[in-house]
Amino acid sequence: SYSGTTATFVPSSNLSDSTTYTARITTGVKDSAGNALAADYTWSFSTVDTTLPIIIATNPVNEATGVAITSAIAVTFSEAMQLSTINTNTFTISDGKDNISGTVSYSDTTATFIPSNNLFDSTTYTAIITTGARDLFGNAMASDYTWSFTTVDTTLPTVISASPAKGAIGVAINSIITATFSETMQPSTMNTHTFLVSDGSGKISGTVSYHGTTATFTSTSNLSDSTTYTARITTGVRDLAGNAMASDYTWGFTTGDFIAPAVSSTSPVNGATGVAMNSAIAATFSEAMQSSTINTNTFTVSDVRGKIGGTVSNSGTTAVYTPSGSLSDSTTYTARINTGVKDLSGNALASDYTWSFTTVDTTQPIVNSTTPINGATGVAINSTITATFSEAMESSTMNTHTFTVSDGHGNISGTVSSGGTTATFASSGSLSHSTVYTARITTGARDLAGNALASDYTWSFMTTEDF
Repeated sequence: SYSGTTATFVPSSNLSDSTTYTARITTGVKDSAGNALAADYTWSFSTVDTTLPIIIATNPVNEATGVAITSAIAVTFSEAMQLSTINTNTFTISDGKDNISGTVSYSDTTATFIPSNNLFDSTTYTAIITTGARDLFGNAMASDYTWSFTTVDTTLPTVISASPAKGAIGVAINSIITATFSETMQPSTMNTHTFLVSDGSGKISGTVSYHGTTATFTSTSNLSDSTTYTARITTGVRDLAGNAMASDYTWGFTTGDFIAPAVSSTSPVNGATGVAMNSAIAATFSEAMQSSTINTNTFTVSDVRGKIGGTVSNSGTTAVYTPSGSLSDSTTYTARINTGVKDLSGNALASDYTWSFTTVDTTQPIVNSTTPINGATGVAINSTITATFSEAMESSTMNTHTFTVSDGHGNISGTVSSGGTTATFASSGSLSHSTVYTARITTGARDLAGNALASDYTWSFMTTEDF
């Protein structure tokens, strides 16, 4: 346009930033008299950059999810920026609590933030480019630029602890079995297919529950004593992001012996009669016992008068009480195992164990003395002949068949009487003078328990001469 002495050129659009322009007035312009410029007139000028920079792209994009925890964070500007203004003061990343550490680099129109460590799983981060970042002409953005993104959980879960602990021994039989994970898991993946417990013979039955980060296996019944169990968490368990463990997690533990031992049998059996007097007394337990607890304080044998002497030995599951001497005939004895006896795990009997038995007379009687004595001479013809035994005899077995007297020609007549330990042969008439008589007690003579003499007992004597 032209007005007065001034011509004006109005560009169709804004001039470009930071551009040198050349204006020219040619000799085609003329004054009012038709005179042209003597020559073209030219001049130049340069524009300044007054456009504020903006962010035209980010990586990750705003509100992105499933971002890898190894990601770098980048931003692209609308124009070249001053390198000195692109740094960790003007480019920050926050995890919601604090700014994370890292380094910032810049190339072309892109700034990149590289975290010092991997980002956290399943975490929302906020990135900010402040107005401290400037273009080459010092223009700042109109305002801070902020965007957010969320990482994905790419970390595999692990079992960080187990109960009972791996290799534990003496574990209570009513224990529950737990595994604690490094992160929250999907409850639907916690079941008896992914949490298994075996006793060596096969899987045991039970139920699985899950709370927080802990899975619990509860056996349907108490675990067995003194048994090694193996627990296994399979890769079928998954965290909330669907990540499985790298491999199955397996651990073992051994239960303790918590069952009190019992006396399973005795010798003699309870209530036995006719027990030999030279018997040892034994008790067999339901399991091996601590030898140090099997002694004459914990294993006693007594009759009506009190405890009898003896020694105690133990081997494996059997304890034996050996009396110091033979037991008495026809006597009732009481044996007792008290709660001082303990198994190898230290469990005592639940209560004292007592049993009784009665001995039988198995000792054969013997003849202790006779009247007249063997080899006697000058024996009065009116003498009675007696035999005294080592014990009381059964009277019915003392008669003229078992107690005989012979004069060398045959048995003489007489009668036999007995009482207690003495049997007496009374001749029907006087004995003959100067005669050798032989008396005999046969094995038909028996004691009160029915024991016979070991062999016939014979002795001889001679009567007085006839003066």
